[in-house]
Amino acid sequence: SRTAAWAAGTKGTVLRTLDGGRHWRDASPRGAGELEFRDIEAFDARHAVALSIGEGAASRVFRTDDGGANWTESFRNTDPRAFYDCMTFFDRREGIALSDPVDGKYRVLATHDGGRNWRVLPSDGMPPARPGEAAFA
Repeated sequence: SRTAAWAAGTKGTVLRTLDGGRHWRDASPRGAGELEFRDIEAFDARHAVALSIGEGAASRVFRTDDGGANWTESFRNTDPRAFYDCMTFFDRREGIALSDPVDGKYRVLATHDGGRNWRVLPSDGMPPARPGEAAFA
């Protein structure tokens, strides 16, 4: 909005402003200091979903419903071959996250409830990645 915005970055950092960027408040998830956030999708001043990147368990998704006072980890990658790079939401409920290729095909996560729950989609029908191809986080 004209007043509310979110930013995310290195060392588990999530920031939020409610005054158009004049002042920023630390809204980082507790205990996330080793994570590298590379994507945050904000629905409004109170609701946001953040993605951390990295191999294996470093790729995680967090959600807040109270402006960053509390965060819930809603996804933790368990496949050491996957590296989630980015996510997008089509509306407040439907979203996807993209991983670099696993077994030669890009991996996609999906949520249908605003990032509260995620599932890995089947790779059937996904075109093969080119040799050495990957996304950029």
